[in-house]
Amino acid sequence: MIKLDYTLLIQIINFLVLMFILTRLVFKPITNWLEKREEAIKSAFKDAEEARKKALELEAEYNKKLLEARKEAQELHKKIQTEALNEKMRLIEETRRKGEALIQKAKADIQADLEKAKADIRQQVEAFSNLIVEKILQK
Repeated sequence: MIKLDYTLLIQIINFLVLMFILTRLVFKPITNWLEKREEAIKSAFKDAEEARKKALELEAEYNKKLLEARKEAQELHKKIQTEALNEKMRLIEETRRKGEALIQKAKADIQADLEKAKADIRQQVEAFSNLIVEKILQK
């Protein structure tokens, strides 16, 4: 059976002293270290979540800007096509007008040359007529 003497009291005191020492020197530092580690892990998770949210926001912003850039590029392409078509039509019209002006000038030049040729022919006919009349009168 159990004997209750002073050794039991000494063992209880030893146990309490050991518990006090272990609590001070081992358990508290380990507990503090574990708490700090847990806080660091929570902080890392929080930072990772914030970084993930920021990455999602940046991705959404990137996609939005990319969509806007594509839309702007399409609008610019349409504008350039319209301007090119307008320039083409303007050049065709300008060329047509220049062609018509050139034709009109050529017609005017031909008409002037024709009138000049007629006048030259009249002079030559008149000169030949006079020459013929002189020859007939001389005989």
